[in-house]
Amino acid sequence: MDVNSHAEELASDLGVDKEEVKADLQNLLEYSVPIDEAKQSVRRKHGGGDGGSAPTPDAVDVDEITTDHDGVTVTVRVLTQGTRTIRYQGDDLTIREGELADETGVVSYTAWQDFGFEPGDSLTIGNAGVREWDGEPELNLNDSTTVAIAEESVEVDREVGGDRSLVDIRAGDRG
Repeated sequence: MDVNSHAEELASDLGVDKEEVKADLQNLLEYSVPIDEAKQSVRRKHGGGDGGSAPTPDAVDVDEITTDHDGVTVTVRVLTQGTRTIRYQGDDLTIREGELADETGVVSYTAWQDFGFEPGDSLTIGNAGVREWDGEPELNLNDSTTVAIAEESVEVDREVGGDRSLVDIRAGDRG
């Protein structure tokens, strides 16, 4: 399906101008946002939510996260956090990225705003989007995501903080 078809479908569902929807989609695709995530973003922008009644995100363990999930709720420990500045829609934006873990595994994340957490914090993250990044699921924390300190500390058998020897750094490591 091409951008015009996606834009027409979205505009019809949302009751908004097709050209505006098309421009929004093209802008997101220009920044390599996957089409499904771009469509969800355009739906949120125009007040369409997910196109229907919003289901409660599945509460899952990290090793169960797949790109088949639209949104998930996880209770995790922050392993790493780094920041970088990107250009998005003509503006410089500071994003946070790193790794989260529970007793079942590790998942990368990108946070589009500062949620105030630090490496070592145990969190319950609600309604985190899931997208594919470098062939793996990644949590996408945005304005529809909730972040709260977990009721109980999440214990993991991984080092918190991200300090590594140069020999241990791998392509794709985050934060």
